[in-house]
Amino acid sequence: MGLGAGLCGMPAGYGHDVGGSTGPKPDPEMFVRWVQQGIFWARFCIHSWNTDGSITEPWMFPEVLPTIRAALQFRYRLIPYLYTLYVTHAYKKGEPLIRPVFYDHQHDVNTYKQEFDFMLGPTVLVTPIYEPNKTTRKVYLPSNTIWYHYQTGKYYESEAKNGSWIEVASELTDEASPFFVKAGSMMCFGKVMNNVHASPDDERRVQIFPERGVSKRQTFVLYEDDGKTLYHETGGAFAEIHVWMETSDTEILVGLEIVNDGFFPYYDTVWVTCPIASETRKLVFDGQEDGVSMRELPRIVDDETMHVYVGLKLNFKKRE
Repeated sequence: MGLGAGLCGMPAGYGHDVGGSTGPKPDPEMFVRWVQQGIFWARFCIHSWNTDGSITEPWMFPEVLPTIRAALQFRYRLIPYLYTLYVTHAYKKGEPLIRPVFYDHQHDVNTYKQEFDFMLGPTVLVTPIYEPNKTTRKVYLPSNTIWYHYQTGKYYESEAKNGSWIEVASELTDEASPFFVKAGSMMCFGKVMNNVHASPDDERRVQIFPERGVSKRQTFVLYEDDGKTLYHETGGAFAEIHVWMETSDTEILVGLEIVNDGFFPYYDTVWVTCPIASETRKLVFDGQEDGVSMRELPRIVDDETMHVYVGLKLNFKKRE
């Protein structure tokens, strides 16, 4: 229903009632599965009217609460990505954020039958577990496409004509459903908060998923505004930041450009990493201040994933 709604002029704010709008309450396993995929939708709401009089709440099953909490935290980190997708696709083009797989792969008629998988924007393929007592499932990758499995970093190149079937694992302890990121694309993340605007939105991390071999420049557009007013419409009060990458056989070159500086974000650095363990090419950063060597660029380490992020300074020209 949600995919159909996106195709019928409800491109941005749709989402299902996680746990079911009405009927019997979900069991712990299927509640987790519902949350694991629900966090990708623009509207994410745990909301129901259960026939036994109970209320579907995040803490209703203590035995799976750690997974629910991790999923909610991932959701908060994902919000900047959802927002920039909204501006790029829904606001500017009237396109759905959540879309059927065939929306971006109409050349492959096999995608017309994918009822449970969906795309988040044009470059993220979400493949939920939707049956009980399952920890693996078969996934169809559209023909002539290249993906990274986000959870493992494994590289998949589908067959040019017939696509490819693969099998992926998904444990009940995972924070999100299995999902795949197209080679040549990027994702951005913010920080975990108790609620939106609970603390300054002062962190942006960008993960790059480069193509193998030589590739042309690919650009990810990051939009920022105050998140509260319509000044981005009435006064051009928004930031448009382009993060780009291009690859050779030996290097991955990454840079950024400020295209519109009508709003100054609460952060002054974009942190960049390549989370793919098998990637051995040198990561090179362009456009930093003269005299600053690669070794002098700031770095942080994610304590959970151990990914090393390199900081690229945003050189806004603030007016006096």
